[in-house]
Amino acid sequence: MTPGSETLTKADTSEAGKSRLGTFFRKRFRPGRRGRKRPRPAAVEPGLAQPGRVCGWAGWNAVFGLRWQSKGPPPISGPPVAVRWRGVYATSAERQHAGMVPLAALIADSLGINPLQSEWQGATVIAVAKSSESLYWAAILADGEPLPGRHEMSFRDVDALNAWVQTECRPGEVARLYASRGVLRDVQVTVESWQLDEEDAANPELVPVFEVRAMPRLARATGGLAALGMVLFGGWTAADEFYFSRLNREGETRMVAFETPIDLFLANCHEELRKPWPVPPGWQTESSGCTTSSMDDPHVLQVPFAGGSAYRMFSLAAGHDGTLARAAAKQLLAGFDGWWSVDDQAILLQRPVDVPLRPAGAGQPTVFEELRVETEGIFLGLGAEIVIENDTIVLTSSASVPTVVRLLVELHRRQPISLNRFTRSREGLQVVLLPRQTIMVAESQPASS
Repeated sequence: MTPGSETLTKADTSEAGKSRLGTFFRKRFRPGRRGRKRPRPAAVEPGLAQPGRVCGWAGWNAVFGLRWQSKGPPPISGPPVAVRWRGVYATSAERQHAGMVPLAALIADSLGINPLQSEWQGATVIAVAKSSESLYWAAILADGEPLPGRHEMSFRDVDALNAWVQTECRPGEVARLYASRGVLRDVQVTVESWQLDEEDAANPELVPVFEVRAMPRLARATGGLAALGMVLFGGWTAADEFYFSRLNREGETRMVAFETPIDLFLANCHEELRKPWPVPPGWQTESSGCTTSSMDDPHVLQVPFAGGSAYRMFSLAAGHDGTLARAAAKQLLAGFDGWWSVDDQAILLQRPVDVPLRPAGAGQPTVFEELRVETEGIFLGLGAEIVIENDTIVLTSSASVPTVVRLLVELHRRQPISLNRFTRSREGLQVVLLPRQTIMVAESQPASS
């Protein structure tokens, strides 16, 4: 034994081990840290900055670096704010993003990018360099819409942004590029390129905003039971703290004005009408179209879905036995993926159409006379008949549905409108227009503390 050394007994060793373990647990589980997990970083593209940052653009507060998804967030768990744009969703864990707009939607609207117009088909790359806000960002729109399941690109500096643009903008893969002046100056691409200016104005009526998510009524009614189940089977209540805490903070309600985005409604309508529809033998198409419970469509007495419906109506063709035709129709429609009814002389098929609502903007009210002039100017040369009936505009056109939809979206950009009818029959496509209408919806407000 060397001088100064000590012999440790088994008891001494045990006490020393306990001391070391105590030090370890005190460091790892200090008061206030128990059960706290380090947040998992978002699945950002390699070499890119963290998503969900805020910037200023043309006088707006915008959020960039988002990840778009084809499905919306779950009704109970999930981020506190979300936005829907052109059939896709983006979410944010930052409640201060409520009321802000996605940068991609803001720029797309200022450029007039419209999924319904053929000139925007293919891939459009948007690249922004704004050194004053360290904003080096790019996004890809496919046929005018975001790519679900992929992040927008946020770069650390302009060189990284330029390198990405130089690599990605290849003929045959990208149709066009809109980029800031500095980016266009420093990259060499052979695709069609245009300068992107921040001064371009967007239409506040068409730009979506992040909204605070609220629990559905059913979730609120069963919130206590659901919370108990989560505690017993996994402790998920921490993830849902925001939603369940609303039960104790709900105060008075107020009426908020909402409106239907015409571009999304028409796009969803057109998509449903393009799908294959069963045609029962012995029946002929009488009319087709889209409607909501607030629209005046003589062909549809009820809308069996929350929102709206696309429909096709058939009449019994001459020379066919009604009894046999109805029996054959019922057998054919047994597997139809929607709602249907058969009576003596008609068959009605309906499929759901998503009719999203968004807070109504504070724009100027539509002047009916100006709306009439704009309508006549846009549909000039299409052989359309325009009739004024009780402060509504009845438009009948023989043009195709995509053409009329594209022109209606353009009309809405100039003079906000609402639809009262969208029906195609043997006489042509009939659209009943009226100045923009809003819907008042009750919204709960947190009680003041």
